[in-house]
Amino acid sequence: MTTQATAGRLESVSSYIDPYPGRKGRERIVETCGRCGGTGVYNAPSRVTFYTSAVNDITTGCFSCAGTGVRSFLVSSARQTARRRAKEADRSRGIAAQIAYAREAFMARHGAVYESLAEQHAQLRHNDPLRSRIGLLLESAEESHTGKTDINDWRAAAEAVLEEIAIREEAKRPVPTGRIEIEAEVLSTKWVENDHGGSLKMLLAGAGWKVWGTVPRSLDFNDRPPRGHRIALTATIEVSADDEAFGFFSRPTKARIVAVPHIAEED
Repeated sequence: MTTQATAGRLESVSSYIDPYPGRKGRERIVETCGRCGGTGVYNAPSRVTFYTSAVNDITTGCFSCAGTGVRSFLVSSARQTARRRAKEADRSRGIAAQIAYAREAFMARHGAVYESLAEQHAQLRHNDPLRSRIGLLLESAEESHTGKTDINDWRAAAEAVLEEIAIREEAKRPVPTGRIEIEAEVLSTKWVENDHGGSLKMLLAGAGWKVWGTVPRSLDFNDRPPRGHRIALTATIEVSADDEAFGFFSRPTKARIVAVPHIAEED
């Protein structure tokens, strides 16, 4: 049975229950107001007052019962309200079932890939571009029940990201440490706030390793985006505690630009 058919079947089974079985529709029901407990008075702070028959005075009357302390309605009206609410509840139940069955079908076919993406998303650093791509794929998977996600395209994109991660992991090398000179490519820059106002940080990529640190003031990108520039500098590098291919550089000196990224000429 298809997801839509299952949801439609659930929605077609009405949850309506007659609130007054055996009573005629033209009969009138009088009951104590549930909002004010029959007092006819609105107990919360309010500047709105009117004549309240329940206390025979002008006060902050209850709007639900108009200050009478009771609610009066026809049985037919109560049944109409009950049918409307039951219909809304049945529709919501049908939609929830449709989503549940769609997700179940998705996970049955692509669950292993989805779990691999989720695991990588949790392990990658927040400033890693691949983490952002995986995040978008996970969001698309969660919305797959809407029909707006092409599952075949999703699967291809997910496998491409996982393959890219595998290739990158295989190419990883231990980050060089100590006070050394390095040459690397600028992957990204980010302004980071601190107690002293903040500083511009950058992520550098070397031969199988990456380092993170403060952009030296002596570096001049000539008003061009830093990404893609190849730079050289001398700095003290310490390896990360959880990844031997990632490190942090400090006290950078002798920074210079080795190569600038190529910019395609506009037509």
